[in-house]
Amino acid sequence: MALYEGFSHLVLPVADLDRSEKFYREVFGLDLVGRNLVAEAQPNSLLKSDSRQMVVLVQSAGVKIERDGANSTHHAWLLKTPEEYHACIARLKGMGFEIEDYRAAFRAAGQYSVDIVDPDGHRFQIQSQGPEATDIRVPKKGKVACGPAAKYEPGSVTLFKEEQFFLLRMEGGFLALSQWCTHQNGLVSWRGNFYDFYCMKHGAVFGRTGDSASVVMDLPPLRLHPLRIDQAGEIEIDTDRVVVRRAFSPDQLVPAEPGAQLKVGSLKSVREVA
Repeated sequence: MALYEGFSHLVLPVADLDRSEKFYREVFGLDLVGRNLVAEAQPNSLLKSDSRQMVVLVQSAGVKIERDGANSTHHAWLLKTPEEYHACIARLKGMGFEIEDYRAAFRAAGQYSVDIVDPDGHRFQIQSQGPEATDIRVPKKGKVACGPAAKYEPGSVTLFKEEQFFLLRMEGGFLALSQWCTHQNGLVSWRGNFYDFYCMKHGAVFGRTGDSASVVMDLPPLRLHPLRIDQAGEIEIDTDRVVVRRAFSPDQLVPAEPGAQLKVGSLKSVREVA
């Protein structure tokens, strides 16, 4: 999947060219290149950002926003740092704008986004991303006792919500999967009907062993927590340690037998984070 850092130009229909030109210059800080410079039949304004992207405003009669009333049609400005983002929001509030994040429930940790609408109803998101969006999350809940291995049926997936991990019992043994998505830090949920893990933040999908199953995102697998079974058959998960994987392999499974444990040092393609 190609990574695009920006767009060439965006064409927007507007009802009042003077009004919209003023908005895009004063609110979004675009520079006016000139009038009627593009091959449009109607009067138009060409503006540019400091990152070389262009916006073309075209005078149009009866401007109607596609899917009026829906939140799915929108554009976004991505600011480089959270500091730039917060300064921008403060400036917009100082100008009297009421701004809101319509999708606050879908934001992962470290994501910043608000919505602002231009005079014709075109919705823009102003966004940024902090380092906490991709930091490896370590719950630090200590060693969690999960009870006897015998109580977990093969095929079971058990969420430990406060400790932010799933305990999986498979035919070959146990896995303790971190609940934190490896795309950006959203919390994945288990979809039993699909036999996969799903992140509602951006639609990332992971298979039953935690490997990425996303069509449009090539992601590392869900991370592991060290797991051990003591001599009495009781399972213990260490939430103070996280194991980062490049892929699932059968030797990551901890057999359902006393004394078994995840031996991180003997596994290939993993590293530990504490």
